[in-house]
Amino acid sequence: MTRTLPLLVFTLLLAACTAKKEPPAPAKSPLSPAPSAPTALFPALSDSNKWGFIDQQGNWVVNPFYDFAGDFAEGYSRVMLANKWGYVDESGKLAIPLQFERARSFSDGLASVRIDRKFGYIDKSGKWVIEPQYGKLLTPFVEGFAGVPDGRGIWGYRNRKGEMAIPHRFEKAHTFSEGLASVSSNEKWGFIDTLGNWALEPKFVYADAFHNGLARVRIGTPPNVDWALIDRKGEVKLRVQVQEMHDFVDGLARIRLSDKWGYMSNTGQFVIPAQYDAAFDFSDGLAAVRIGNGWGYINKQGEMQINIEFNIAREFKNGLAYVTWPGGFGYINKQGQKVWQRNTPIPPSAAPSD
Repeated sequence: MTRTLPLLVFTLLLAACTAKKEPPAPAKSPLSPAPSAPTALFPALSDSNKWGFIDQQGNWVVNPFYDFAGDFAEGYSRVMLANKWGYVDESGKLAIPLQFERARSFSDGLASVRIDRKFGYIDKSGKWVIEPQYGKLLTPFVEGFAGVPDGRGIWGYRNRKGEMAIPHRFEKAHTFSEGLASVSSNEKWGFIDTLGNWALEPKFVYADAFHNGLARVRIGTPPNVDWALIDRKGEVKLRVQVQEMHDFVDGLARIRLSDKWGYMSNTGQFVIPAQYDAAFDFSDGLAAVRIGNGWGYINKQGEMQINIEFNIAREFKNGLAYVTWPGGFGYINKQGQKVWQRNTPIPPSAAPSD
């Protein structure tokens, strides 16, 4: 009897070890040993063309397992396996099961997802807040409202309770910002408040969101259409003659002038001359710029911080940026050092997305 007990224990241990070697179930993330403290995660594509997540040092935290993984937004990343979408949390665990036909990033605590070819909204527990009923992709929730179209493609807004807060009556609709949303009516743009009343009558060629009390609009009559910044009363605070103007990020807006890109302050001063063939917004103090076919990064003084050597360069997030180079791709830190890389031909799905 005493001799059979060790044999029984050994048999049970052997069975347990064998079970651990089985492939992980599709509904669970294949986690590596958990980090000692919360850390930023970044989607990465392995040599087996499976997606997992790495940390800022390039170590795998979630082993390659998914057919796709996106950037994190509000603590969740959308992932896909066998054409079903779900969400992982910042620990890398599957927080919302793989069950949707499509899925968008979380915004204002809600995400737009599709099931049975209809879009609706879920919360972070995976529960439906607005039942799937829309055939078109919806705007994200911002400040408690989301733009939704009716069957004719006319837009209105729902609130977080799912109620139709602002009726369908706009040709196009943007998200709310600082209590106002830019919408178009009769091919002109204006701004409405959260009750759907006109705060600024539609009179602009184009209008975008308010930031720090100012909104970017296009004014004038063709061919003399300029970009401008207006306040909440609609008064023009700055007007510039450029081909393109984007929102101010970290105090600078990227502009296109004579088919070259540079950066402008909110006083209208061109602080970084228009000399680049392409440019992105500043993020983490750096901006990706292209000269010819190569990308690099400049600081806010216009000084080149990371040399022009990449085929593709994305914005920095949490200290890392996704880049590609001839024959490879990966992540670099703000010193331009490669912290994770794969030196193989670049598959079409190699770039992460939000």
